[in-house]
Amino acid sequence: MKHVIPLLVLGGCIADVPETPSFQEHVLPILAANCVRCHGVPTLGGAPTEFRLDSFENTFVSDGISPPQGTCGVTDDPTQATVICGARQYALLIGSRLRNEKRPMPPRFPLEEDQIDTLTRWVKKPERGSPHPGNQPPTLVVDAISRTGSRIDLEVRVDDPDRDLVVGTLFALVDGNRRLVGGVRSGRVLVAWEVASVPTGSYPLIAELDDGSEVYPLKLGTVEVEP
Repeated sequence: MKHVIPLLVLGGCIADVPETPSFQEHVLPILAANCVRCHGVPTLGGAPTEFRLDSFENTFVSDGISPPQGTCGVTDDPTQATVICGARQYALLIGSRLRNEKRPMPPRFPLEEDQIDTLTRWVKKPERGSPHPGNQPPTLVVDAISRTGSRIDLEVRVDDPDRDLVVGTLFALVDGNRRLVGGVRSGRVLVAWEVASVPTGSYPLIAELDDGSEVYPLKLGTVEVEP
């Protein structure tokens, strides 16, 4: 007597690959699990410093005059802001490394075929797409503020109800202009703000948090800069 194995059982072992992957729902989890340990901020293991894979958009990591829109990368010019390229900007590079025999991504532990197929489809049209169902915005709490010399240290906590990977930036509004305070990410982070060139005063503190679906602006009260 022949035994027939239902195709449904065999097919259940194969992960579905979305036709149009969402960055938050499908792409970011793959990058978070396999890539961002090295390709984040700061980088590890000799990874290039001009791009990051934990952020969809480009991000500022130092003050200065913003370079022309659409450009990013590390610069030695102190008048230029340092802007790190995000995953969207480097989508073509991501795609070129997925099945690269000499320089695969990641180098030590290969991705599963469904993960490669998901990223391959996304890099052809690198957009945010739709968030995952029921997505909730991330939060940021400033737990403590202290002063050490010309530096203000802020202990912050970034949480996300959906456990999405969150990255972001803190700014202070100084004379109506945004001044970079520092970068943040999921979990507890110590942000050091150098205030030697900041006049004495009370300044609104704002954050921009990105959970992969969009950028959320948050008002966080004020920070005091004393003589």
